[in-house]
Amino acid sequence: MKNKVCYIFPYYGKFPNYFDLWLESVRHNAHIADFYIITDSDFPFSTIPSNVFLVNISLNEIKERLDKVTGVNCCLKSPYKLCDYRPAYGAVFNDIVRGYDFWGWCDPDIIWGDLSLFINDDTMSKFDVIGGRGPCTLQRNTPYFVNLFKKKNRTVNAFTFDEARSTNLNLIYDEWGYARLRKEEGVKETDMYNWFLKRALDILPPKGFGPHRVMKIRFSEGLHFVEYSDGKIFDVEILRDDIVNKKEYAYVHLQKRKMDRLCRDKKHFLIYNETFLPHFMYEEVICNIQQHFDCFNEGSSVRASGWGKMWQLLQHGKKTIFKRLLRKIGL
Repeated sequence: MKNKVCYIFPYYGKFPNYFDLWLESVRHNAHIADFYIITDSDFPFSTIPSNVFLVNISLNEIKERLDKVTGVNCCLKSPYKLCDYRPAYGAVFNDIVRGYDFWGWCDPDIIWGDLSLFINDDTMSKFDVIGGRGPCTLQRNTPYFVNLFKKKNRTVNAFTFDEARSTNLNLIYDEWGYARLRKEEGVKETDMYNWFLKRALDILPPKGFGPHRVMKIRFSEGLHFVEYSDGKIFDVEILRDDIVNKKEYAYVHLQKRKMDRLCRDKKHFLIYNETFLPHFMYEEVICNIQQHFDCFNEGSSVRASGWGKMWQLLQHGKKTIFKRLLRKIGL
């Protein structure tokens, strides 16, 4: 591939219990992208792939870099706030991205498949931004894109960078405000629904309470589990009447799921609901879903009660109203 690609991945705190699987999946993409883990946390893995680089930078140092490149004070009390600053990574980590054709960011709750399904020279000749929202975004490494985040978007219903950097609350600037700004600027980027989500498997966030919350994806009536096999990700969709569809994706995003780990083999395993399983349970998982299809499909959790669903709806509503109120009063 002609284009050089890197992801910037700050992480502070204890790494997920499946991060060795993340590392294994990254190793298979050494010819596609480099990954820079920015952290001062204990890194419990003795061996790392050739395309993964550990960079010892504290959260306070990132804040100092942010303040320097923006010329203003940037609120940064917790690592989660870094999501708002992702569009600034090209400026903040200019010493890292220098020499790459594309740079971007990614989430930790991902298992990578074959990234060439969307990171390839053909795609990069057509688009300046790949992914655009959510857990995995790349943009062209030019002065324009390195500094684009500083522009004020004129859209009323999206936060600006200046608003995001002025509060310690996470305003999801990387996914919404910055996306609106790119749209206003006429940036050439992949369409989220008609292009990107046909190549990346984005599991919907779990709903309800209790364990074993089922895996569902957008635009699908079926139930799902995932197979990882030697650097490739396959979605296995179970439909009514025992229909089983299988499709390859570039990665799977587990979206806020607390995962249990029951597999040892890093090269071949299954992801079912909220558990990593041995690959030899493939037929057993299909059989289990088929036998309980109607029960699983009634709601997002086998154990979620009506009151549980109502409570979650109220919680979601409160967050939305609260963010609108903050925008109204200028915080």
